[in-house]
Amino acid sequence: MVYDVLTQAWIPLVTPSGDTVYAGIAEALAKAHEYAAIRGDNPLVTYGIHRLLLAFLQDALQPEDSFDIAELVSRGHFDADRLADYCDACREGGECFDLFDEQRPFLQHAFQPEDPAKPSPVSALFLQNSSGNNHIHFNHLLEQHSAATPEECLRALCTYAPFQLSHSRSMHPSINGKPPRYFLFAGENLFETLVCSMVSKAQMGNITYDEPAVAWRDKTPVPGKADIAAVSLLHGLTARPLRIQLLPQEDGSVSQVIMAYGYRYKDLRNWTDPHTAYSLNYRQERVPLRVVEGRAVWRDIGTILKAENRPMFLKHAELLLDSLPGERTSADCQVFGLLSEQKTALLMPVAWEEELLPLHRSLLHSEEQAALLDLCLTCLQDVGYALTRLMGRTIRQLEEPGGRSRLKGPYQKLGPQTEAAFLELAHQYLLNEFIPFVDERSGTSDDWDIDCMLEWGRKMRAFAVSAFQSVLSQMGQSAALLKWRSLAEYRLNGSISGILRKGGFIRDD
Repeated sequence: MVYDVLTQAWIPLVTPSGDTVYAGIAEALAKAHEYAAIRGDNPLVTYGIHRLLLAFLQDALQPEDSFDIAELVSRGHFDADRLADYCDACREGGECFDLFDEQRPFLQHAFQPEDPAKPSPVSALFLQNSSGNNHIHFNHLLEQHSAATPEECLRALCTYAPFQLSHSRSMHPSINGKPPRYFLFAGENLFETLVCSMVSKAQMGNITYDEPAVAWRDKTPVPGKADIAAVSLLHGLTARPLRIQLLPQEDGSVSQVIMAYGYRYKDLRNWTDPHTAYSLNYRQERVPLRVVEGRAVWRDIGTILKAENRPMFLKHAELLLDSLPGERTSADCQVFGLLSEQKTALLMPVAWEEELLPLHRSLLHSEEQAALLDLCLTCLQDVGYALTRLMGRTIRQLEEPGGRSRLKGPYQKLGPQTEAAFLELAHQYLLNEFIPFVDERSGTSDDWDIDCMLEWGRKMRAFAVSAFQSVLSQMGQSAALLKWRSLAEYRLNGSISGILRKGGFIRDD
């Protein structure tokens, strides 16, 4: 059975009218400017396909610097002939785009008869499914009765480079360890999304570009559970933490798959993912920005926008915005993530996420504005924490705040709801009013940043009080509640004043 991933229709594409159609790699890229987006069954698939196509483009086009990418942007479409020549050159070394090739199956490993790995139900291939000892998080199908189409399997294969977690009975993640948040430029069509998410050779630093080669050109068999000390950009985009081989049936469906350990990226030192933002952990180590339960990505805008932390493609975003048609005032990003948790020796999937992150253009070129935003979001976090903590206080604790009582107040369970209401007010204000306000005031006087911080402080107090009152207004008018509410609101204002004063968000006078 032959399944050519270049021509077979497996990539889910959204048309400008909102319909979903399917195409192979060749058509999806040649007509990328005619499609609105890629939309998989879930965010893992959506980002995984983008990552695969970006690896294909990076290998085929190999931009030397940001100006090469800007030139690609200005053309408005990919050169179909150039991409076809690339595919022909790849095939000169043997077939490499056949999903079921006996020697080099696409994105897979050709197991030999003497290999000890045994077939598993195809359900094990899908990261969003349960299999083996995994808990059932996302479906309740019996794995021994499952079967999948080649298209479904191919889309699943795309998720392993960015999102692989565990294998067998041990943690065995992909190249970024526990999956981080992945960022893509949110273009007006698929072409813009892909081309503006590319990076150049000049940006690679100590990372080689194509040695080791991209997965379909790499003829070296993937070793079992072997450490790899250094990788290239193209290897990283198509990382292979597992050796996988699909076992098709006569009717073309797949009911079994062989899976075994592949590369082990634990001690990798030279890798920076081009689609990931970074931050410093408590040990002052540079680590990928990961999904945190209950924490939306907008709350980390200040960290994301620091020059040393930005996703690599955002570092030349202004040049690319100038190369796009029309006047672009923002470099919005689509952000994908997989929340996972460790259970015994395994990393288990919990939930996936996909968010749109608007990034005002002024924040890309002004380090002062980005730094100010970081301070403001730290202040927001402190106020939100104070609000949640307050909801857990008893009347006695409010009357005697210095006491050491460990009792929990009657409204403790309203803490998350109150904080969520506060964060929603702050979120809308930040994106719709405060960032434009900062851009307007920036550089107008020596104290422009102080004026912005004072305005932020006023809003944080108002939003905290509003969220507090809104949640408690639903609780009735009992005497005990009214007494607690009066004391709590007094303490809330005191706590907020302390936070704002410490951060410079209110005047000392």
